[in-house]
Amino acid sequence: MRSSLNLLNQSNKKTMTKANHLAFPAEDRSNGDMPDGNYSYSGLTKREYFAALILSGVCANSDISDAFAKMKVETEKLIPMYAAAAVRQADALIEALNKPNQ
Repeated sequence: MRSSLNLLNQSNKKTMTKANHLAFPAEDRSNGDMPDGNYSYSGLTKREYFAALILSGVCANSDISDAFAKMKVETEKLIPMYAAAAVRQADALIEALNKPNQ
């Protein structure tokens, strides 16, 4: 019973979301065991994953594309604008996730 209370208390603790933490950490055993007995980890960081999700939503939103088309913004200029906006939004999301509960 005491150990279940410990687990409950630990699950209520606020953990920080770091931009460089892996979104879906998975052991990479392709190179075999590391010398220290650990495995290496690879994959998208949380920042990259959040930005990709945001960019996917922006690109799927035809209203946004239509608005830029009406302003005659060239596609070559839109792509870096979308990407930069997605990264800024991902950073804002990570910052918001790290704020204490209000």
